[in-house]
Amino acid sequence: MNESQNRLTARQFGQSAEAAVADYFIRQGHTVVAQNYSAANLGELDLVLAQADLLTIVEVKARRSGIYGGPAAAISRTKRQKLQRTALHFMQHHGLMNNRVQFLAALVQIDQTGNCLSISVVPFNLT
Repeated sequence: MNESQNRLTARQFGQSAEAAVADYFIRQGHTVVAQNYSAANLGELDLVLAQADLLTIVEVKARRSGIYGGPAAAISRTKRQKLQRTALHFMQHHGLMNNRVQFLAALVQIDQTGNCLSISVVPFNLT
């Protein structure tokens, strides 16, 4: 098989990154509550995780190299606003309004065949 046949599509690349981040958090005792949660006219949440009464919203950013900055730098103000509105919608519709919530950005480096090279997770502010 040649290199172009081994190369992941953009969709496969994103799915590999999200799966790697989900596995990372599962190993730390989190439970995946939702993946790719979408609310019409609001936005999408890549991962929603739970651990006790803490709800963790993770925005996953996949890269083939680390030259474009960290994960929080990849999330625009508009994207943060969409994440906040979508998270509120999710919490309201799933009876989770009493939960604490944190927002994290995960930058994942994936090679051409889908292997996770590194995961960097940082909190980010919604403002």
